[in-house]
Amino acid sequence: LNLPRESNPALGWRAIRFSLERKDLFRIQLRAMLRASAFGKIRLLFPMVTSVEQIYEVKEVLESVKKELTEEKVKFAKKIPFGAMIEVPASVMIASKLSKIVDFFSIGTNDLIQYCLAVDRTNPLVADLYDPYHPSILKMISQTVQAAHRNGIPVSVCGDMANKPELAALLIGLGVDSLSMIPRSIPKIKYLTRLMSEEDLANLSKQCLSQDSGTKIKELVHQYFNKNKLSEFIHKPTVIETSDE
Repeated sequence: LNLPRESNPALGWRAIRFSLERKDLFRIQLRAMLRASAFGKIRLLFPMVTSVEQIYEVKEVLESVKKELTEEKVKFAKKIPFGAMIEVPASVMIASKLSKIVDFFSIGTNDLIQYCLAVDRTNPLVADLYDPYHPSILKMISQTVQAAHRNGIPVSVCGDMANKPELAALLIGLGVDSLSMIPRSIPKIKYLTRLMSEEDLANLSKQCLSQDSGTKIKELVHQYFNKNKLSEFIHKPTVIETSDE
């Protein structure tokens, strides 16, 4: 690919930015996905979206590829859901606009938290500042969900938040439609959702949105879990015992 060396690749030439600059490669990828759609259901999800112009440009390339395949008499699904990844604060702020031109949203919580709080979670010097309970994160998720639902599109969440029971409960309360997670987390989260009331979670999330710190939000969530005899689902940090011997 002859990718240039970047001092800060997390903020650089990647995802949808790379695709739109390297349309030669992008068209090959789109052709492959469209051809695969003739054999099963697929959805197209574009990451790191920061403007409506990017979506329009992607759609233009996609339509061009569809036309090319049609002329070659290659089969592909005529209707393929087209989504935007919400993982940058800019996309949250224009979610009401984006939700009018895509079919679904997927919130990438790992990057959204990282970009919103300006924290590299792999950096031990600041990793403790990476806080999924931070009020700004909950407000961004809530704002995205509301914008999507006003325009009739669903919202999913992928990222570590969906794997953790307490945070998954908050996401459900915020109105997220589906959660994407690693396979081993599915049974626990699925079982947990059967023990909780959606109305109660909506009320819990509403209370959390009014708090001014992640610590207070976490306390509220733990109170809810303890009150409803769900304390077994509260994540407990691993304690490493040491010995003087």
